[in-house]
Amino acid sequence: MSESFESVRRDQAARQIEQKEHQDMRGKKIKQLVYANLYEDSAGTGITLTDLGVYYRWVSSTVGESSGVDYAVASAATDNITIGVSGGGIYYLSLASSFRGSNNSNIHGAVFLGGVRQDGFEFHRKMGGADVGSASANGLLTLASTNVIDLRFSSDTDNTTVTVEHVNLTLVRISA
Repeated sequence: MSESFESVRRDQAARQIEQKEHQDMRGKKIKQLVYANLYEDSAGTGITLTDLGVYYRWVSSTVGESSGVDYAVASAATDNITIGVSGGGIYYLSLASSFRGSNNSNIHGAVFLGGVRQDGFEFHRKMGGADVGSASANGLLTLASTNVIDLRFSSDTDNTTVTVEHVNLTLVRISA
């Protein structure tokens, strides 16, 4: 008897969560839940940062989940997330990363929107020896149809290699 009772409680909880997922922060109904995710989970992919202060694209992503071509699409072929024709709105962006760099190098990372670095979505990490460092950025971002988001890295010194160990770049629309 307790198993069926527990099963009913789980089903009720799941329905409540499902209903809440289709409302924005103000309780306004969202017609479509919009999300996209790119990640890397590997032994490390090197990106050569040839020139001081120039940002180079992250080039080894894997597609996680995305809500579809009309809303938001993650692409491993282009290592970016594109907002579809029905996907405009306010998004929560979450970025978590870990990487290695040359000893005493200053590694910078930033989210780019349409090729432009976005203030507030940047990180800086000084590397020591063979350390694996981590850095993150998150916040709210207004995106429109055809906007393209990607991640890039830079260094304060020429010819530095940043070896990306893990990245998780996620967008979730919180208001249409």
